[in-house]
Amino acid sequence: MVELLIKEIYEFINSVENQKEDSKELIESFLVNNSVAPKIKTLSRQLEHVQLTNVKIHQVLKEGTSLRISGVAISEGTWNGIFYPADELEKAYSGLEGKPLRIDHSTSTRDIVGKVLKSTWMQDTKRVEFEAIVTDAEIVQKLLDNLIDSVSVGVLIDNVEENGVQVARNLEFKELSLVDDPACKDAKINPIENGGND
Repeated sequence: MVELLIKEIYEFINSVENQKEDSKELIESFLVNNSVAPKIKTLSRQLEHVQLTNVKIHQVLKEGTSLRISGVAISEGTWNGIFYPADELEKAYSGLEGKPLRIDHSTSTRDIVGKVLKSTWMQDTKRVEFEAIVTDAEIVQKLLDNLIDSVSVGVLIDNVEENGVQVARNLEFKELSLVDDPACKDAKINPIENGGND
């Protein structure tokens, strides 16, 4: 529709270029005779909707309801009776990037409050560290008020018994959750500096 409208206007400009009549009358006549006015009105509504959507997004970011956090997602150790070895964590750590940040491992889309931006394997401490963005205003405030300080990974594993020990193999990270009491006691959020705003 946009291309057709531009073509009609272009043809109109060419046709009246050398005429000496009042341009206002020519334009009004063109709009009426070619039914362009309703098209322009419809197009304006569409553009307004897109523009308002963009403004809303920028406004949310400007008001500071997004917050960047970082910390430890999981470290080598025995959690919930299963041993998570460093070599398996190292193989799987990059799969945490881009995964949703949730509340208490909820599977509801309403409980997605952000996204994991980066995942890093720390060889010296044998742990997976993360950076994430939190976009839910209520959760942002709780983090700023230090009411939430822990995370927990949602991970698919092959639970293999080795020498009488349950060992996690072939890890696949599905999500990271903000929690009150993590199985991995190292899974903490770093102190938030400078407000943490993205």
